[in-house]
Amino acid sequence: MALFLLRYAEMGLKSEKVRRRFQQSLIENIEKHFMKLNSECLISYDRGRIYLMSDDSDAARTVISHTFGIVSYSEAVETGTRLDTILESVVDYARGILAEGNTFAIRARRSGQQKFTSIELASKAGEVILNNFSDLQLKVDLENPEVEIQIDAREKGAYIYSSVELGPGGLPLGTQGNVLCPSGGKDGILAAWMMMRRGCKVIVAGEDRDNVTPLLAWDPELLFVQSDNAETVKLAKENGCRGIAFAFGYRDIATSPPDKDGLAMFYPLIGLSPVEKQRLLNKVL
Repeated sequence: MALFLLRYAEMGLKSEKVRRRFQQSLIENIEKHFMKLNSECLISYDRGRIYLMSDDSDAARTVISHTFGIVSYSEAVETGTRLDTILESVVDYARGILAEGNTFAIRARRSGQQKFTSIELASKAGEVILNNFSDLQLKVDLENPEVEIQIDAREKGAYIYSSVELGPGGLPLGTQGNVLCPSGGKDGILAAWMMMRRGCKVIVAGEDRDNVTPLLAWDPELLFVQSDNAETVKLAKENGCRGIAFAFGYRDIATSPPDKDGLAMFYPLIGLSPVEKQRLLNKVL
């Protein structure tokens, strides 16, 4: 099975109680994505990391890259906690990714009560690689290596990987309440996506469900309400929303101030340049 090491950032700054709740929401969101793809996964976690195992690495990458709250992820190899075991695994791992003449670096970190430091682990790992692959004429380059081997030594195991891929970041979907998003072309899709990234459960209101199909990749349970967007405040109240997110610019707000009626009003696109909007749309679509 493929093993993925998932990292989160912002939610890790919350209190212990809130962090646990957010982490559970994140795990449930991952499981919902897998169910939508008719695939399975096994998930475990410790403080600061979530571990995902799946027989389908392509499905796993699709899910992970569309799950809010994950800031980065790596496909990794798991090994034991003893230094000698880690070093043996590093040699096995390096055998598949190093080529003759490569420059390389070891990046090591640890959390727990190991009897070695991160610096010692990195030094020993670099030493065994040079000794075991002397025929490849490898060189250490800590500034700009061709190959980086990373070791994350934790309480229950160590994880070895060579690449870090970015996730969407933000907060886990559904941790910040419901928000109504009137549908309105690509700007409407982007406004909804940005609210989802901040942890809001979005309810999209519009005339054509097909217009918001791209958002289903980010929320398999996305709610759509048939509406001509004439009564957004009423729709928001009826669907238990705490606010409404508009795809407005400065001029739209100045000429058409919405009726708040106690609801929060959000304008997630208001500070974005056309170039930034397009960059984000490329990610969403």
